[in-house]
Amino acid sequence: MKAIELRRRSEQLVATGRIREAGDLVAEALTLQPYDSDLLIAKANIMLAGSQFRQAIETLTELTARKPDFTDAWFLLGNAYRATRLPAEAVRCYETVLRQAPRYPGAQHFLGIARQQFGDLAGAERAFEAACELRPELALLRWRLGVAQHLQGRLEPAIASYRQALRRDPAHHASLSNLSQALIELERDTDAMAAARQHLAHAPGHAMALANLLYAAIGAEHQPTVSALLRHETFVAVRDGALDPAELNSAAAALSRQPIALGSADGAFLGREFTAEEQPELSSVTEVIRASVAEHFTALRSDSDAQNHPWLSALPARWQLRFWGEAYDSASLEPTHCHPRAAMSGLLYLDVPATSDGDAAPAVTFNVGDEAFLNRAPESLFRQPVAAGTLLVFPGYYFHQTLPAAASPRVRLAFDVLPESG
Repeated sequence: MKAIELRRRSEQLVATGRIREAGDLVAEALTLQPYDSDLLIAKANIMLAGSQFRQAIETLTELTARKPDFTDAWFLLGNAYRATRLPAEAVRCYETVLRQAPRYPGAQHFLGIARQQFGDLAGAERAFEAACELRPELALLRWRLGVAQHLQGRLEPAIASYRQALRRDPAHHASLSNLSQALIELERDTDAMAAARQHLAHAPGHAMALANLLYAAIGAEHQPTVSALLRHETFVAVRDGALDPAELNSAAAALSRQPIALGSADGAFLGREFTAEEQPELSSVTEVIRASVAEHFTALRSDSDAQNHPWLSALPARWQLRFWGEAYDSASLEPTHCHPRAAMSGLLYLDVPATSDGDAAPAVTFNVGDEAFLNRAPESLFRQPVAAGTLLVFPGYYFHQTLPAAASPRVRLAFDVLPESG
């Protein structure tokens, strides 16, 4: 009885986020009943909640070997493999679950995700179709099905799936965004603009909705919308010499002690976000950024078009900053992207070595599109040279890219301006 009570108390602690305390209780219970299956499942759940995926895999592998018909254990083992980016193993686990219990909650859904991770898009589509049959009311599953179809280039079925998701949840952001993108790919630009405006009606200022609206407007040659969204001289704030050399060196040294994102030739990155309060060593730098962002906000709000503009009118009254470090060598490529969560984004360059004669100066390129987009709206391409001490602040919906350059290494502090939670 004591072991059962300890397990129940641990579940209550997990529900309130007290993972470590919950783990201690389950460990105590396992000293009383070391082979109890429910306790081992509780232990695995706690490990998963605490991102201890390898330990969870070990525990669940032992449990499924001892009890091969224990469906719950196979399901959790699939979740652990999926979390560690081992989709083939996850697929094996979910397929085992479905052989034992064909209607097991969530199994078809997660099987589809794992197959998609594995690159089996047709198999993912079949799994999501089965999941939709089991839970036809869920917009999420219709969106997942649309993504699997979209990735296979089956745009018309994808559009139908996104629309079905939106009939279930008209404010489903991912479906609204992907619907616009699929319509853009089919060059149905007027329809894409309508879908993007529908997205903005549900999520004012949403960066992906604005990016989709811009790209669709370029395709539709709707110049008023293009001109409204591409106002580089107003929307991009550039400040050179934001810090003196000593401050830059100190900040670069402090940033090097953090897990920063490392650019590579294929555009891969690793890193961790942090707040100013979490990194007091960088407080002087983050305060400069905060002041520059506040100044830019003030200038933007005084714009004559601020009340009617789809981005300016949605700028948050209260905001917060999230930071991460980035470093690039001469071969590093940052793929074209925008920052979907952010009202604004920015970069502060801490270290940019001098370039030799004939080498292109390091720069950030904004609004990179394919050749057709650039031919229709050449003003959408905007290249901003940078040097040590350059601070850029720009809309989160601006697609941008950092190309390889001879100057290496280039170290910068990146940040997003997000609406303040609560």
